[in-house]
Amino acid sequence: MARPFRIHDHVNLLGEDGIVNDVAILFTEVIKGDGSRVLIPNNSIIGNKIYILPKQQPQRQQQQK
Repeated sequence: MARPFRIHDHVNLLGEDGIVNDVAILFTEVIKGDGSRVLIPNNSIIGNKIYILPKQQPQRQQQQK
């Protein structure tokens, strides 16, 4: 079975943007930017576009002089 994304990947699945937290037999759990959890049925993902987004780089804080 193909695994197009992995845990900790930043994805957009069916319009839900977030970090993959778990991939189970029936559902994939995505954590959105606001911390909410979304359970997406795997049978809904099959046959649809899967966007794997670049990992967000931590922003460096500029030091004030």
